[in-house]
Amino acid sequence: MICITGHVHIKGNRIVKDGKIVFENPEDSTLRSFLKAAYKSAGIKYPKFYKMDGMSKLGFIAAEYLLDTEDFKGIDSEDTGIILSNAHATLVTDKQHQQSIDTGEKIASPAIFVYTLPNIVTGEISIRHNLKGENAFFVTKEFQPEMMVRVINNLFLTRKMKAALAGWIDESEEGWHAFLYKVVQTDQTKDLAEHTPEKVKNIFETKI
Repeated sequence: MICITGHVHIKGNRIVKDGKIVFENPEDSTLRSFLKAAYKSAGIKYPKFYKMDGMSKLGFIAAEYLLDTEDFKGIDSEDTGIILSNAHATLVTDKQHQQSIDTGEKIASPAIFVYTLPNIVTGEISIRHNLKGENAFFVTKEFQPEMMVRVINNLFLTRKMKAALAGWIDESEEGWHAFLYKVVQTDQTKDLAEHTPEKVKNIFETKI
């Protein structure tokens, strides 16, 4: 059976893993300051983190708090994929890129430009956790669990994936929300939820 084996939310100034608060810092009012605090709290050593844009940092931190060394154990990295989505693509970074052009700079900052594609966060997570399987990033008006489950389950059934990291990573001027969950095909289904649209929707809409 294709099952959900764990999930994490980052919303506001709180990180919740499998229903339990694992980090919060109410004093941090911006995404970047909050994620920096979460990064330091987790004891992560990955200097490239500081060069990322806000959305990539959001996805990176969500994956760090969700994944551990036992995840996808025994599954080849080429059989482990990433399927993500959001509503605003890289709009925040796009605006920063446009502002650097509007200021009259001869060359817009390449450090900003490199993050003007939403699938860059997929690459950052893939490199960090050595995930080499199928990957995709969808931009939709709202989270669509039916589409996510259909795409992921089809990749499992056609033997193109044996494990997946999936979810929603969205940053806008109004706020941010990361929701990642792990999917594997297993015979050990005790205490695990089947990967269905209803279950994914329920987890996504859980108040944190």
